[in-house]
Amino acid sequence: MDSNAVASQFVDRLLPEGNYTAGVLGIPQPNASQLAIVQKMKLAIKDWFLKVTKELAPGQPIPYHKNLGISEEEYAAFMQFS
Repeated sequence: MDSNAVASQFVDRLLPEGNYTAGVLGIPQPNASQLAIVQKMKLAIKDWFLKVTKELAPGQPIPYHKNLGISEEEYAAFMQFS
């Protein structure tokens, strides 16, 4: 039996014919409020941003700073969807 047939039988055993509910994984699209926060941040970011991001380890989020131009509450909301 070829590998395609084996794979097909394996999937058929795991997912017999029927109706299923599936979740879609990915990055959610920001809503209007979230986009407004991002825009506010973009306008406030200065040269310091480049300096700060160069000092961060890969994958480390930028810490809250008043130069982001948003409140700590807005920063927390931004971190939830970013």
